[in-house]
Amino acid sequence: MDQILRVKELRDVLLLASDQSRILKALRGLQELGVLQEQVLAETFVGLAVDVLGKDAKIPETTKTLCSELVSTWQQGLHEGRSSSRPETSRRERSRSPDDVAAVPRLTKQRLRVVEKLSEALSTASTCSGRPNVSSCRSILMLAAEIESVLFTKLEGRKYVSQARSLLYNIKDESNEFARRLLDGELRISQLPSLTAEDMASSKKNAERAQLRQEAFEAAAVRPASHSITDRFVCEKCSGSRTAYTQSAAVESCVRSGGEPVETMVTFVTCLHCSHTWTERSGFA
Repeated sequence: MDQILRVKELRDVLLLASDQSRILKALRGLQELGVLQEQVLAETFVGLAVDVLGKDAKIPETTKTLCSELVSTWQQGLHEGRSSSRPETSRRERSRSPDDVAAVPRLTKQRLRVVEKLSEALSTASTCSGRPNVSSCRSILMLAAEIESVLFTKLEGRKYVSQARSLLYNIKDESNEFARRLLDGELRISQLPSLTAEDMASSKKNAERAQLRQEAFEAAAVRPASHSITDRFVCEKCSGSRTAYTQSAAVESCVRSGGEPVETMVTFVTCLHCSHTWTERSGFA
């Protein structure tokens, strides 16, 4: 546990510091720790942080070289640790590393792509809202990596891809407060896999969807073209006054007229709030 905290401290220096001497000192500190265990690499995403730093065109070549050496050392240690627990694995198979991009255990190229997309979207949202950093100890890259890790852990296959796309869509939506809530910590990362489209959508978008549902409901309730919408009737079930009705003439026998046939107007009414239906008659003598 102490090593995990130490690695996180050095990782945050790499992510947030602008002074090259501090960055180089942090890299040296990581180098002194030697080969890191799989648990440390998985919990800290330090390999990803160092890998991204090494690709920065603004840093000196000596720093880039040190970043590359660190990632290679961790990657090699990760594979050797696994191969020692599987002695039957061939040497050729041990040399393969398809699932540990940037020395992060089980991070595939597809998953890395999701991390990069999330990081890019969050970075744009952060810049637009005037937040250059999420906090003093967490970078947007790490936030994106943590989000992806939770999605990958709790969702599988198409559900993972679908939820990642939904998150990206709502983070990029400038009219939505979703990105701000993420950056400000109002939303817990553990909640993200179970959020629905309505949970993530803006209040404006939810209002639009509610209106569409209401229109669809009314269209379904008023199928015949002869229906008309009125507020003349009051629903006895929900007291709503928005109703649709249709009328037809009928000849019925009336007791008060001695059983003689009387023309009656029958009104078929449907409440558009609760779908309750009833009939009303008029025209008795």
